[in-house]
Amino acid sequence: MNLSDRTINPLTTRRAVFQQQENAALAYSIDYTAMLNGDAITASTWTCRDAITITPSLNGQVASSKISGKVGNYTIVNKITTASGQTDERLIVLTIRANDEGAQRDYI
Repeated sequence: MNLSDRTINPLTTRRAVFQQQENAALAYSIDYTAMLNGDAITASTWTCRDAITITPSLNGQVASSKISGKVGNYTIVNKITTASGQTDERLIVLTIRANDEGAQRDYI
C-alpha cells in the first residue's frame, strides 16, 4: 500500500474522498508545506461527529491521523492553526466498507 495515495495536497484539494475496509486502521496525511510558505503549524485537530477512532500526529508541516471505525460514511475535519495566527480546514470523506465477500472482490 502506498502512503502517498492517502496524502493530500491542500493547494489542490479542499475535500478528499477515500474508502477503507472495516477493522483497518489507516493513516491519512495533509502536507501543508507548500501552502504555508515558511509559516509553522502550532496546532492541528482532527474531528468527526460520529464515533470513529482518530489518532492524530503532527510532524513539521504534515498533519496526519490514523483512522478506524465501523461501517459507515464519515466526514473528518483537520483544522490547523499557524504561528502567524492563520487557520485552515481540510475535509476527508471516508467510507468504511464491510469485510464481506463482495468487498473482497474489489481487491482481486
